[in-house]
Amino acid sequence: MADKKEVVTSSSGENMHDVTFSKKALTASKRYLQHQDVLKAILDDSKQYTFTEVNQVLQRFLKGKVGN
Repeated sequence: MADKKEVVTSSSGENMHDVTFSKKALTASKRYLQHQDVLKAILDDSKQYTFTEVNQVLQRFLKGKVGN
């Protein structure tokens, strides 16, 4: 079965995966509500992120192993 790729567009029709957002905007968004605390800890305050970048960083963090 092929994976479906989510395409998010704005009201003006631009691809939202190319738009960047601040840490503050991402942690306040409904899209990442359940991972708000994780994003506050792992995202850089001075960097802008696309949805794709945030999803990748979040998945790497969530799949990480706990050290001894």
